[in-house]
Amino acid sequence: MTKHSENFAEFYCARRGVPPEQFEEVVLEAMLYPHARWMLFFDSCGWGDLLKAERDVLSDLGCAVEMSDISSVLSRLPWFYGKRWWLRNLLRLRISSRRVFAVARKSGFPSATTKASA
Repeated sequence: MTKHSENFAEFYCARRGVPPEQFEEVVLEAMLYPHARWMLFFDSCGWGDLLKAERDVLSDLGCAVEMSDISSVLSRLPWFYGKRWWLRNLLRLRISSRRVFAVARKSGFPSATTKASA
């Protein structure tokens, strides 16, 4: 039985050929709703902490070792956004849980059942 020991960031970077220090930048664009990607420009210009909550989420997601860990992080999304959650959620100016799962599945990130059968 092969034990999976990489976290999501390591796994994604190895599969996609992305340098580990670029994990957040590459994955952030894929996980934001398309109409929210304009925030990347302002964030790159250094205009405040516009995407701080998203970076905090990605930091935790990067440490996930299986899909259930990703689910756990995503269940706490309102906590990451704090008082701004209701507005960001209403306007969908945030990362998308569905997109997070899609990126993880597309990269081949294992679930607990995949690991057990390996």
